[in-house]
Amino acid sequence: MNRLPAKPTCRKLAVLLFLFLPLGACGMYLDNLILSSPVEGQILDHRRPVPGLTLERSLMWNVEQRPRLDYAITGDDGRFTFPEVRASYDFGWLSKYLHQPTVSQSIYVKTPERDLLAFANTRSSYRPMAETGFPVVSMVCDLKTVNPINEVVWKLACVLEKKGAFGRE
Repeated sequence: MNRLPAKPTCRKLAVLLFLFLPLGACGMYLDNLILSSPVEGQILDHRRPVPGLTLERSLMWNVEQRPRLDYAITGDDGRFTFPEVRASYDFGWLSKYLHQPTVSQSIYVKTPERDLLAFANTRSSYRPMAETGFPVVSMVCDLKTVNPINEVVWKLACVLEKKGAFGRE
């Protein structure tokens, strides 16, 4: 039996794969990826400011193993702020183009009785204003509006405002 020689196209394809496949492992460093817009708000209890409450923000990014946690404490006027969060990552050359960003954010108000979910959002973009379409996520929450989602999670009804840093449009 005579063996047919390999077609030149197959050889070319094998050479191309051999030469370019390692490029997928080469890193591509990206900087200034926005994981969260700045967040500001006010916690009230029957329309009165609540000072001294602790809030916990959790950011779970799909390229990290553990959530990023940061905390804020309400001032005398019940106001709190969380800064914008940016990150850098060394993506593989191909994964830069195949990567789908996913950043889940949740903000809990810590009360003596239970933790109350004030805000939850998942962004799928590193672009600014991905959560609400505004530069700052701004909200007002009143402790009188607490409802159970299930036996474990209790939701605090918060109103998102269409403004930037404390009253500035």
